[in-house]
Amino acid sequence: MTPPTYESVFRRKEFAIVSLLLLVVGMFGAIALAVILIEDGNDLLPVILWTLGLVFVGIFFVFAAAFRVHRWTIEATGIRIEERQKVPLTGFSRRTFVAFADIAELRNLESGFDGVIELVARDGTVYRLMRHSVLARAKVPEAQPDLQAFAAALSQAIAAAGVLPVPLTEGLSFWNRRAGLTVIAAFLIFSIVIAAATLWALLGGGLPYRPRIGEAIVIFLALPFGVGYLLHKSLKRRRRVLVAARPLP
Repeated sequence: MTPPTYESVFRRKEFAIVSLLLLVVGMFGAIALAVILIEDGNDLLPVILWTLGLVFVGIFFVFAAAFRVHRWTIEATGIRIEERQKVPLTGFSRRTFVAFADIAELRNLESGFDGVIELVARDGTVYRLMRHSVLARAKVPEAQPDLQAFAAALSQAIAAAGVLPVPLTEGLSFWNRRAGLTVIAAFLIFSIVIAAATLWALLGGGLPYRPRIGEAIVIFLALPFGVGYLLHKSLKRRRRVLVAARPLP
């Protein structure tokens, strides 16, 4: 019998968004510093072009490094975990075996719009497994269970091995904590500014609506609604988890 296995692409959105924000801030800071220190326009232009080029290379690396392949396999006495970068040479691989007796916690997380199972070992090491994206589900083998079904199978395997069962509890991801909520709120403000500027350009700034840029305009105008819904969803999840974890009086 083939041991239960779940393999998916882990999308590190918090790493990508924070890295991109740092790149943008660094780009504007470097350009502003160059404008202040360099008076000759002929010398200034190459510096700006090099800065933009390095930022574009950094953006490509961030997107490449944000995707990792995680594979968990349930065995008789523990779970085998393999992690590697989706794009080679953009990160490190990790392979380990966690015995059932060394599992301290199992948590069900909600990372934005993605479901995540988090395993915490007794030595403090954290491993995460993400549900397949909507686009990737069509390519998932039928033999592979759903993420929640896989988590249930893991709990059953722990009990069958004679180890004290580890309950699957509800936890908070980065996007449900204060740092993540601050990032979402900042992105919401940024998206509102972009949408307002786009709307002004359409109505009063003379920006023509053309098929080539129509999709971008729709995205800019709809982005605040999507980010606002994500903020609402993350806050709702945070309240629900904290209320459930609150001790009874």
